[in-house]
Amino acid sequence: MQTFDTQTLLNELKQINASCLRFVEEKVYDLSDQQLKWKPNAKSWSILEVFAHLNAHAHYYQNIIHKKIIENKGTEPSAIFVSSPLGRATWRLVQLGKMRNIKRRVKSARVFNPEYFSLDIEHQEIQLFMDYLKGMVQILAEAEQVNLRKIKLPMAVSKFVYLRLGDALMFHVYHNDRHVEQINHLLNHKKFPK
Repeated sequence: MQTFDTQTLLNELKQINASCLRFVEEKVYDLSDQQLKWKPNAKSWSILEVFAHLNAHAHYYQNIIHKKIIENKGTEPSAIFVSSPLGRATWRLVQLGKMRNIKRRVKSARVFNPEYFSLDIEHQEIQLFMDYLKGMVQILAEAEQVNLRKIKLPMAVSKFVYLRLGDALMFHVYHNDRHVEQINHLLNHKKFPK
């Protein structure tokens, strides 16, 4: 098990969330459709596909996290958060390395994989993701008022596997950060259209 000072952890997650929002506003929002749909190869995702993946992920996690926080207002916050072994394994899987490197490839669940989406993926995916990031500001503020260890929520891939709220927050924010870095790699690819 790994322990964290709750306020320090939430502050770190707030900083990562703010950094992701700044990056999208400054580096991605005004890209052309050609740039947003460009892929370095057939197996890679385009920037728009990354956003579609992030939005599907955020739609599930942010809705359930917000609902669980509202249901559990009044639980006494704890100064220390203890990550469960499953939770730690989950968020470490998507956490970037110290050099902001993507340490390992992770296969996306089909429900979050844009290759299986039946909808056309368009430019509004970017604004939707920015709205989700802005929503996380409120969620992370609300999380200061509840116990991150006692509240549990089901993972999207299995309704029978539960994460502690603190682990779910780390997983979700680190996941967003990982894919924003993926977009950064696409933007810096030598063949990316100018």
